[in-house]
Amino acid sequence: MRTHDDVDEMDIKGVLIYRYMSVLYF
Repeated sequence: MRTHDDVDEMDIKGVLIYRYMSVLYF
């Protein structure tokens, strides 16, 4: 498990951006 908060935040942002982009394309 990852213990770095910074990495977790980046992962969350990546998922949100991915979903946002998916909504734009679809």
